Amino acid sequence: MSRPSDAQDRFSDDAVAVNPRLGPLEWLRWGWRTLTSMRTALLLLLALAVAAVPGSLIPQNSSDPNGVIQYQQANPGLSKVVEALQGFDVYTSFWFSAIYLLLFISLIGCVVPRLRHHWTAMRKAPPRTPSRFTRLPYSSSVRLRGVDVDAAVDAGSGCSARAATAPPGTARACRPSAATCARPGTSCSTAHSSAC
Repeated sequence: MSRPSDAQDRFSDDAVAVNPRLGPLEWLRWGWRTLTSMRTALLLLLALAVAAVPGSLIPQNSSDPNGVIQYQQANPGLSKVVEALQGFDVYTSFWFSAIYLLLFISLIGCVVPRLRHHWTAMRKAPPRTPSRFTRLPYSSSVRLRGVDVDAAVDAGSGCSARAATAPPGTARACRPSAATCARPGTSCSTAHSSAC
């Protein structure tokens, strides 16, 4: 597919964009923002997992010193390279320690600025329960035939004792909408028929 004849990548009046020079403070700020981003934390976590692989494949001095000696005798040339890269002491090596220290700093930098927001969200009162469940998008109704809803709900929830002690002519504390659902052949909301 060819480009149109009038397509231009640059125009004659475009100036070349020049980024400002960064001083030491700006470089520090950029480094801190890069280190404390969630993307960097995830990349460091992945790097830590990859860096742990040689510790599982190569015998370690801390857990299997005899295996290290056997590996050095079986592979004399390769064992010098592995020793230079601290492959026999992976979990105490400088590069593994650098990865997990950077990960630790990155996670602290990610979590600490968000602590106030999470603390206030945790201390907030939960939202109120909706009073009419039929307005919710996933509410449903069930047609009950020949079932006494009051008796079924009272038997399953232990409300019969409270309903029996309620004075005559007062609304029941357990189910204020039970009268409308108790009639056979009427449609009741599942939220009303299951909640006491």
